[in-house]
Amino acid sequence: MRIPTLAVATLALVSLAASCSAPTASSTDMLPIGLVIDQKLDGVVRIEAEGSGGMGFGNERVSASNLETATRQAVLDSGLFRAVSDSSDCDYVLKVRVAKLSDPEPDLFPEVEAAMVWRMTNAAGDRVLWEHTIQTTGKADPDDHLDYQARESIATGRAVAKNLAQGIERISKLQFDD
Repeated sequence: MRIPTLAVATLALVSLAASCSAPTASSTDMLPIGLVIDQKLDGVVRIEAEGSGGMGFGNERVSASNLETATRQAVLDSGLFRAVSDSSDCDYVLKVRVAKLSDPEPDLFPEVEAAMVWRMTNAAGDRVLWEHTIQTTGKADPDDHLDYQARESIATGRAVAKNLAQGIERISKLQFDD
């Protein structure tokens, strides 16, 4: 009876170790596919992002840099704004922040829930034009990758990609007073 107990304990430790060291999701994994927007907004936007900041056993699963890159690319691909700027010479500032990122169960089908806060202000930042928290889920399975850590990263990327798609689609429905 000691062998099954030892095997279960070993499996539990391996699973815990795998969940503790999940890799950071790539900006490519975070890109939404097939974005549909209602309207293009006239103006230039600057994008700022805040990643998961160490959520998930001290591992930053969504880095600020990768989130900003993915958000920037998704906005450009969608044509939502006339342009995206890195400088303060813009009409709007779009801030996207990971507020919550769930730790999936270490199994064959990881599922990650992401809650991200979206906030759009005027260029000066003294007027909030829109703010909303969006919650999405991403999943992965062994067909995506055999390695659990890679599946967790894929699931995280998919949750963020869905969030970016929903955020951009919602912003495209906004009406701003000039």
